[in-house]
Amino acid sequence: MEIVVLNEISDQAGAAGLRSRVYASSALWALRSVKPERDLLLRAVLERLAEVLRVTESDASTALLRRALLDGKAMPPLPRVLDMKRMRAFHAQRLAFRERLRLGVRGTSEDGRAIAFEAPDPAGGNPLVLVAMLSQTHRREPVAYLTLASESLARKESFHDVLGMLLPPIVPT
Repeated sequence: MEIVVLNEISDQAGAAGLRSRVYASSALWALRSVKPERDLLLRAVLERLAEVLRVTESDASTALLRRALLDGKAMPPLPRVLDMKRMRAFHAQRLAFRERLRLGVRGTSEDGRAIAFEAPDPAGGNPLVLVAMLSQTHRREPVAYLTLASESLARKESFHDVLGMLLPPIVPT
């Protein structure tokens, strides 16, 4: 069983103009071992995410992400009944997003809950390719999870992962 470590970066996200809880994956967190360098990197990533969402204001595919992350609006209710047809459709959408990401395509997932984007490396290295995934608490509060695209692609997605994406996560308060 894979353990996912969530590093909360909500304060930095707020400074970048995002109005929801945000967590960084362990791989993104570990890119810089020294706190000032890590803070600089995370600030660049979060500012780019906010910029991408602002610039795509007229793009319907980013509307859910924009409302949740920039405006802090409650997420739409999740379905009360999870039928196999809906699960298969969601899984197919996730696979299509991952395949486009593998091919180098940046953009939003079909359901509007994930976006792949590039952010500059403040240390001058190659731009980072990231994925921001949107989830929600049981109170429908938006929660974003930032990960490196390479990390996202390396994960094997199981039925439990798909189920977990459709149900509200357990997030510390």
